[in-house]
Amino acid sequence: SDSSTTEETAEAIKAPMLEEAPKEDVIDTPEKAELGVLVSLSRSVCFGECPAFTLQFFQDGTVLYEGVKNVELIGKHKAKLERKIIDAVILEATQIGFFKLNDKYDNENVTDLPTSVTFINNNGKTKKVICRFDCDKRITKINLMIEKLSKAIKFSKME
Repeated sequence: SDSSTTEETAEAIKAPMLEEAPKEDVIDTPEKAELGVLVSLSRSVCFGECPAFTLQFFQDGTVLYEGVKNVELIGKHKAKLERKIIDAVILEATQIGFFKLNDKYDNENVTDLPTSVTFINNNGKTKKVICRFDCDKRITKINLMIEKLSKAIKFSKME
């Protein structure tokens, strides 16, 4: 068998996959999309009393929460939600305008502010928004909605 044909075939297989995904939808998130994360929110620590945690909602309804600092639940916790609740969050966030937001709200001259990172996968359309300084009020609203939902969930501690 001729090795050049094998390489051409491999290229032909790869090529259509590259065309299908427009660039803005795959920035920095393909691995998360593959893991089945639909919604995630994380907040970083600061020198003050900022709540620091990571929250992830998966396709199968699994919810993972890891509390880092200044939160009620410290450590790794898990819960299960009905998928329609997660879908409602995605729909609401999309309607508020999540996918129209900038990728980043920040100011390098301002220090000691917590950073929140919000990721949403709406049927394969993914976006990540980093919010640290002078954030659009829409991202603040979406993050509050996600946090409010997380506070209503009964988590169980993971070993």
